[in-house]
Amino acid sequence: LRSLFWTVLLLMMILYIFAVMFTQAALQELVDDSTAEERSVEMLEKYYGSVQRSVYTLFMCITGGVSWEDVSEPLADTHFFWLVLFIVYIAFTHFAVLNVVTGVFCQTAIESAVQDQDEVMAAMQSMQKTYVEQLTELFEDVDTDKSGELTIDEFEELLSDERLAKYCASLDLTIDSAWALFKLLDVDGSGAINAEEFVKGCLRLKGGARGIDLQL
Repeated sequence: LRSLFWTVLLLMMILYIFAVMFTQAALQELVDDSTAEERSVEMLEKYYGSVQRSVYTLFMCITGGVSWEDVSEPLADTHFFWLVLFIVYIAFTHFAVLNVVTGVFCQTAIESAVQDQDEVMAAMQSMQKTYVEQLTELFEDVDTDKSGELTIDEFEELLSDERLAKYCASLDLTIDSAWALFKLLDVDGSGAINAEEFVKGCLRLKGGARGIDLQL
């Protein structure tokens, strides 16, 4: 946003500087040349009669509000130098300043998208950390003998715990057999589930077993 602010400020300064020069040229022409054509006088007063009008005219030239050929005509009648300077203004604002403004907008949008993605990733990591803490706490509560492992009997007791039931419900997962889930979590086939197997197994179910009924 800071770069965008400075770019817009630069554009405003350019508009003001050229507006002052064109206004001065127009007013000088109106004062000095009493023989100027009526149409030329009207055009000068309309487009460059004051600094505010000149700024407005120059802004319309680069935003499609008016054809810059029309507004350059009274300057050309004043002196060829002002026509050249006007063309320099058009070329510089179109090919330099406005391209920079467009680039700044695109860069800001890209940075915003990257920041949103980082926030989503951070939220997912925080959520997974919460799941790990909750599952570890649940395992330790059911492991009454503090052996660090759950037997099939302790695991059946675990399935009756309301916290695990809510976890399974959040996965849209129905457990029809304690033994089927026990075998799924017992990765090493030792006949007991340690804390790591339990936590990783539940997280694996969260990632890939949504909507699947576990049966023998």
